[in-house]
Amino acid sequence: MPWAHQSSYLDYKDAELHDMLKQHYLPLSGTKAQKASRMQAFFDAHKAVDHRTSPFRFLELPPEIRNKIYTLAATQCFYGKTKVDWDHGAIWQPGLIRCSKQLRDEGLLLFFRHHHFDFCLYFFPACMTNLFAWFDTIGETACKEIRHLSLQGKLDTSDVPTMDRVHARLSDKATVVYTFFAFKEGTELAKIREIYQEMNAPKVPVYDAGNYDEVLASYVGGVAQCRLREPSLTFCSGS
Repeated sequence: MPWAHQSSYLDYKDAELHDMLKQHYLPLSGTKAQKASRMQAFFDAHKAVDHRTSPFRFLELPPEIRNKIYTLAATQCFYGKTKVDWDHGAIWQPGLIRCSKQLRDEGLLLFFRHHHFDFCLYFFPACMTNLFAWFDTIGETACKEIRHLSLQGKLDTSDVPTMDRVHARLSDKATVVYTFFAFKEGTELAKIREIYQEMNAPKVPVYDAGNYDEVLASYVGGVAQCRLREPSLTFCSGS
């Protein structure tokens, strides 16, 4: 028997109320008014659950609230860093901005502005070609929205023109960090910094030689485990 009620559960016969209470494992004792009240409370509770599990009307939220949600989604990384598929030019994006054209139009630029892009460039010249191809794919507007770009790989002073090409594609508000895999090779980054100093460039990178942190991170089996900081070269944001 359906439990959707008429104008009041008092309109049901006592036998019908008894059957409905039994069907939903509710107490059977009490007067007809108490039974009707019990069924009404049960109905109201299930109606509230049905409301909570109904589709959420995201697009009815105010634009400023939606923008905050887009920003939150943009800062979530897949397994800790951006995943790049150089063969297909694909890069991880939040599922939220892939649901519909309107959501993509609203949230895509916020994704580029707030996400931290972390690229592993195992072979600097070849991978940089792929990076510039990605810039072409997302377009100039999206490139200018990027604020955080990290490039990991091996480079030397001959790569300065290529680095300048990267910076030219981005906004002055972007921060670009170049990181070496091994701190013993970090002297090349120091030489690159000297080149930018001599050129009186608008952005002179900050050099971090890396090495092991002085603070011990933990002890494993009685052996001190230190945290390794890789050498880096950071072109800081203009604002």
